[in-house]
Amino acid sequence: MIEENEMTKWPQERLNSCHPFEKLMADIFGDFTEDRVPKVDVRETALELVFVAELPGIKDSKIGVELAGSVLTIQGKREPEHDAEVDSYRLIERDSGDLQRSFTVNFPIKPECIKASYMDGRLTVVVPKPEEIPVTRIQIQVT
Repeated sequence: MIEENEMTKWPQERLNSCHPFEKLMADIFGDFTEDRVPKVDVRETALELVFVAELPGIKDSKIGVELAGSVLTIQGKREPEHDAEVDSYRLIERDSGDLQRSFTVNFPIKPECIKASYMDGRLTVVVPKPEEIPVTRIQIQVT
């Protein structure tokens, strides 16, 4: 699993692994977070980061992308399609409610350059990298 606080290159086995606590909870209770945390693929090129999130069954008006400092957040709300008290359902497995996923990007971001599109249940967010990342030289004091 990508560390939610760092956007770095990880080996493929690290990308596919699960946090130990999440694995323990999934072993005990089943994967109760599956519908609340969207699955996201993150691809990095020399020019940009591309986030592709699966958000099936969510209306485009209920999807949001926010940038707070260096934290990019994808959020959505899946509305219930039924009233369990009125309708005669025998089984309800599809979840409704809020979902969210956040990533910290390790380079300066210009919000006006971020592009997002939504089609067929997939949200694509493209974050361009700066042409040049500023380097600040720190003066070392010798005592």
